[in-house]
Amino acid sequence: MSRRGAILQDYGGHIPAQDFTAQRDAASYYQRDKELAAQQQQQQQTAKQKEGKDATDYITGLKNDPTGINEVDTWDDTMLLREQNKMLEMQNQGKTLQDIKIYAMNVLPKLDKTSKLTKAYKDQIDKGLVDVEKTYGNGVDIAAYRNKAYKKLADDLFERDEKGAIVKDKDFEVIPKNKNYIAEIEDDEESLGTVFKLGGALADNIKKLPTPNISKSDDVRGKDGRLRYNGFTGQGSVFVEQDIDPETNVIKGLKYKSEKVPLGNNPDGTTNYAEVMPDDEFGILTQTPAAKKEFDIMFREHLRKGNIDPTKLDSRAKQTLKKAYALEWVKESNIDGSAFNPKMRDIQPLPPKNITNVRVNTGGAPVPVMDIVTPVRSYFENVGNQKEGLKGVAQLNMFNNEVTTPIMEEVKKRYPSVTADNIYYQKSGNDIWVMKAEETDESGKIKVNQQKDTPIFKLDDFSNVTGNKPQGVKSKNKALTTAQEGEANRSGKVSPKPKKDPLGLGF
Repeated sequence: MSRRGAILQDYGGHIPAQDFTAQRDAASYYQRDKELAAQQQQQQQTAKQKEGKDATDYITGLKNDPTGINEVDTWDDTMLLREQNKMLEMQNQGKTLQDIKIYAMNVLPKLDKTSKLTKAYKDQIDKGLVDVEKTYGNGVDIAAYRNKAYKKLADDLFERDEKGAIVKDKDFEVIPKNKNYIAEIEDDEESLGTVFKLGGALADNIKKLPTPNISKSDDVRGKDGRLRYNGFTGQGSVFVEQDIDPETNVIKGLKYKSEKVPLGNNPDGTTNYAEVMPDDEFGILTQTPAAKKEFDIMFREHLRKGNIDPTKLDSRAKQTLKKAYALEWVKESNIDGSAFNPKMRDIQPLPPKNITNVRVNTGGAPVPVMDIVTPVRSYFENVGNQKEGLKGVAQLNMFNNEVTTPIMEEVKKRYPSVTADNIYYQKSGNDIWVMKAEETDESGKIKVNQQKDTPIFKLDDFSNVTGNKPQGVKSKNKALTTAQEGEANRSGKVSPKPKKDPLGLGF
């Protein structure tokens, strides 16, 4: 019998059944716990991934509110990016979104406060520039003004390195909270010629001033008791006044109003005076902000050409130099529109004088009779073409002493200090007038100004003097030659011929 059979025989041929319920339940619980743990792990992983994504979205979603100033916005973006990188590093270190938000709450408000202040200042600058453009028109570069104002604002917000690059924010507490950048630039002399420019405002201001018609036609008596006709027409201006001859009381022209102001001492200890435009006229000249700014630009350039540093001038000296330059500029530009046109008429001719018996020879030879009028008339008849505006003009000292001496004797009765260099002949129609020039150039040559120079008397007053007699063509030519070449002097040397153009007038 086999062993199997024996076993079955032992148990009566039946094996009792075992109970596996507990084992199945245990296995079921294990599987359930395993699945639950996996599920929880998955949920935790999902939650972590979501938090990481939320943190990333939060960090990368942080944005600056642009101020509109490029330099400021560029720096703000750089600073925000720096803080975002710090937050991402916190995330990598396992910090929660809540941790990151707490950090952001500590740093972002500081950036936000500065940004709000910057935008407020930008708004102030932009609105101020609208008024600036209305005030100065073509005399201001608005783009340059805006850039300079933005730059000054940025200088108050940031610290820079030696190259001008921004390196860090200034503490909010030290940033000015009530500053006017528009006014600061407007008052800054460094803005002259850069932000502010020449736009014609000064000339426009002067041209708007009145230039009333002026005229006079009456007789005045001079200190010598003689009546003279005082007649003229023209235009006045706020910058000029009548120029009255103290000897004759004749209004001989217009002169620019001026006053003398002490300006330090000369090396010898005497007071140095400057001739300046009076305060009232200077105020009118620069009465608009645009005209004043343009004048300041011109004055600054004037100082630069003279190698004068305006920053080293005290306010009083600077104002004096301004008014001196104003007077000089108005004189040279003649922009004020003033004009003076004299009317020539002498109501009381000079008495006849025997001035023709002048010795023009040497030794004991007979004295010839010489006509001092004919040489001058002959000169004008034979002079040829002259420059426009200088026709009919000849300086007195072009002629020899025999012709000029009688004229100068009469002139000096009226103007004792005048010299022959300041006297010239002016042909007006058929008359020849003896004129006194009022100005000379740096070389001493007269400046002919037919409107402002003073008529003294007509040369024709000498034409009917006793001893004058008519001359033929030959005599006239000889007289002209004698007058223009001069006689042999006492040493026997021949006087040189006068220069062709002694006045430098080009004729």
